Amino acid sequence: MLSAAAFRMILTPIDTLKTTLQVQGARGTVLLRQRIKSNGLGSLWWGAFATAAATFVGHYPWFATVSFLCDHENDM
Repeated sequence: MLSAAAFRMILTPIDTLKTTLQVQGARGTVLLRQRIKSNGLGSLWWGAFATAAATFVGHYPWFATVSFLCDHENDM
């Protein structure tokens, strides 16, 4: 779960580019360049912790269920 959350954080700049291009069209790259120029390269990771938290919370029920079923497989 933690590795999936960390992986999502690594991919955040790519997701930022993709989303900006979807919303803004061709001028999205210009907007991202302006954002980097004014706020630094780290601005591509804005929202990364929220994305990681959502990934962790989304994966937790699945892994908890699988773990429970594996632990109680012989009881069924």
